[in-house]
Amino acid sequence: MSLWKNFTVRFVFVVGLPTPNETDIYHFDGVNIRLNGRSWAESIKHESSRWSVINQLGNESRIYRDLLIGGFYDNYFNLTTKMMLTFRWACVFCKNETPLFLFIDDDYLLHPNNTIKFVNSIKKSDVKYYAGGSIHSSSIVVRPQNNTYISKWAISTHEYPWDYYPPYFFGIGYVLGADLVCDASVVMSFTQNLRIDDAFLGIVLARLNKKLNNLKQFRVYTDTNFEESGVVVIEKSKAGQLFV
Repeated sequence: MSLWKNFTVRFVFVVGLPTPNETDIYHFDGVNIRLNGRSWAESIKHESSRWSVINQLGNESRIYRDLLIGGFYDNYFNLTTKMMLTFRWACVFCKNETPLFLFIDDDYLLHPNNTIKFVNSIKKSDVKYYAGGSIHSSSIVVRPQNNTYISKWAISTHEYPWDYYPPYFFGIGYVLGADLVCDASVVMSFTQNLRIDDAFLGIVLARLNKKLNNLKQFRVYTDTNFEESGVVVIEKSKAGQLFV
């Protein structure tokens, strides 16, 4: 496509199945969580037309051939499952097609020109084992409090006994080399599942002794100059909803 000049870029959209009779209340090892904001609103949008949505997904996949549909319910707490599927699929079917993968949330923007500049800046000798994104400023594990419904990021000591996570990227978007994706997909199979997908990936990369590159081109928050160097940024209209 003309946007990408001489680059060969292929997009894959990863989705799960609409969740039947979903509630906004979840229970994990004594932790009670009530989803709100966009995390819950999006999941109930097609509540009464679940089978219609499944048929539409199938039709779109056949027409455009750019959908990876997982056999799991697509809700906030299955994001780790979605990531594991994505990594395994990318390794098996795409490892020999590209040296680099960029993973991005659907509510963020990708700027082609800035992406090209960024990819060209990576040393060829580093690209297949590269790891870059916006590193979370705090690795403190959120614990359950006394209130009835708590943060969706709260984790019990049984689920994760340590007080800190290894360094990890914000899930808005990050870049991983093809060889690293394959190694990570294997390590994921031998790592206890954690429903906080961003932190889970950080644990996996730490087990691989992989140092993370903190990239200013991946913006968690936007500003008036984001188009000058930003690769992945959030729309201004959605910036206020980021942590809802």
